[in-house]
Amino acid sequence: MNNRCTVLNLGIPMVGSIYAVLHFTERGIGWIEVSCLILFFTVIGLGITLGFHRYFTHQGFHAITPLGLFLAAVGSMAFQGPVIGWVADHRRHHRYTDQDGDPHSPHVPWRGGWFGRLAGLLHAHVGWIFTEPGSSYSVYAQDLLKDPTLVLIERTYLFWAGLSLGLPWLYGYVLGGPEHGLDCLLFGGCVRAALMQHCTWSVNSFGHAYGYQTYKTGEQSRNNFVVAMLTLGEGWHNNHHAFPRCAFHGLKSHEYDVTGLIVRGLERLGLVSDVIHPTQALLDRGRR
Repeated sequence: MNNRCTVLNLGIPMVGSIYAVLHFTERGIGWIEVSCLILFFTVIGLGITLGFHRYFTHQGFHAITPLGLFLAAVGSMAFQGPVIGWVADHRRHHRYTDQDGDPHSPHVPWRGGWFGRLAGLLHAHVGWIFTEPGSSYSVYAQDLLKDPTLVLIERTYLFWAGLSLGLPWLYGYVLGGPEHGLDCLLFGGCVRAALMQHCTWSVNSFGHAYGYQTYKTGEQSRNNFVVAMLTLGEGWHNNHHAFPRCAFHGLKSHEYDVTGLIVRGLERLGLVSDVIHPTQALLDRGRR
């Protein structure tokens, strides 16, 4: 991620969220603002979990072209960087999980002691964005570079980032007028983006430090209930590292996976195909 994107992705949500705290201390928060946050957190969140992650990175299913483009565009509104760069970083993470080369492991090179653990968590959560060089597109995302429409969405990232703030403003304006337009821009735009960032980053940090392991994966990925609830199912991270291409991360009855439910629904509607389901033989393989 280049410096301009880093400043944009981190600066706008952070500054907007700080202003939102001061703003809503005086005005209060109403149903329009709350509904705006929930709506855009869910839709744009699926752009990351369903689109950037399970579809473009791991190809756990095949989506019809309009749906694929929609997911690429919506995921680009999350203030987490453009689609091909996001995919390249995540594929590098899987190639070198918790080893030298992993862009955001909480375990490398920090080992031992409370200070080392804290430094590792901070690095995996957000520090890596400032210290790690961007992953090579030609090495980790060559397949996506062959899609001219995805390349266009990548190159127009600033437009999608702007739309990520403009649509909440429009939502508030239509439902409540100009004042609610500003309120929704702050709450459904900036605050939502900041919350989504920390939820996604929690998979990188807490998802490799706290929780349980069902499968022997040779690294430190963990299944974490709290992280899974915050990320629409992405927190079942040990399951995911055991079966990266599987379109479903929650593999037990108590492992709730909202994104997995969406995949099932889209499959029934005929909008996705070639879905990689967990078979019993797959689930039994590599258990601890």
